[in-house]
Amino acid sequence: MHETLQRYLSPEEGDDPEDLLATLVVVHAQPVVRRVVARRLHGAQNDQLEDVCSEALASLIARLRVLHRDPAAATPIADFAAYVAGITANAVNQYLAAKYPERNRLRRRLRMVCTSDSRLRIWETPGGKWLCGRTGQAGEGRASGADLNACRSELGRVKLPQDLGDLVIAILKQTSQPVELSDLTQLCAGLLGLIERPQEIEHLEETLPDTAVLASHRTEMSAWVRQLWNEIRELPDRQRAALLLNLRSSQGAAIELIEDLGVATFGELANILGTTSEELSKMWNRLPLDDNEIAARLGVERQQVINLRSAARQRLQRRMSACQYRAERTNLSK
Repeated sequence: MHETLQRYLSPEEGDDPEDLLATLVVVHAQPVVRRVVARRLHGAQNDQLEDVCSEALASLIARLRVLHRDPAAATPIADFAAYVAGITANAVNQYLAAKYPERNRLRRRLRMVCTSDSRLRIWETPGGKWLCGRTGQAGEGRASGADLNACRSELGRVKLPQDLGDLVIAILKQTSQPVELSDLTQLCAGLLGLIERPQEIEHLEETLPDTAVLASHRTEMSAWVRQLWNEIRELPDRQRAALLLNLRSSQGAAIELIEDLGVATFGELANILGTTSEELSKMWNRLPLDDNEIAARLGVERQQVINLRSAARQRLQRRMSACQYRAERTNLSK
């Protein structure tokens, strides 16, 4: 463990914890934060870089204070620089997700493809980086900037596969090395012609909420989605398919939220839709499906799909309202 970090978590007589914390942040953490932000947000304005750096450092300080209060309850930090880099990467990802929602959606789809496609895998390195590679690949080695530029140039001259999984395979064949998820997202966005106008973000703190608030909101959302998922599982097969395959949110397919919150695995989603993980993976990039395609899959008319989805929503509304009523009654009785 880092010597200064060790002293901060277990101060010796005469040590000032705040001085040790300042040394950790200014001397050891800040250079790492600036290096990661500069690399990930190359070309961004200075005030944007400073805002993301400040957010990452604030998150780091909050976590270190929690560790200081109860060091025994936390997972040991073997590599402080890697720990800082991971926190910074999260701050950058949240910033980019707010500023470039379509690119963030592509990133999530790439993660899903690498998780579900049997030809691919995704793993996290000890340094907190997510690498995408072919089955059998492992370790921390990854494609260099020159490799990625050569791949971009080569694939820019040929007809690209329509399936996202096939595109990732083509990229990995060109690079011969795993590719960092962020680099893969940027490369695919360029190859697919994803041009997105940045959203105006006047105050970064409005986009990157306090960690404790975000965790609380995510917990509440997860509980609500879990209850909703339990009710969806009880729907008749055709009602369930008509609903899930067309389920929408402001960012596209709302079914992604079920998997993202850990309420159901990708395999469970495929099973409940009566399909395989491989087939759902290919379908995933086109969700939500239109009613005509759903009708063809179910062997019914388009209007029947609309009726099935309407019946499913009415049943879910009744069931979720009943669950909320029972919860309120339980809280009042306490």
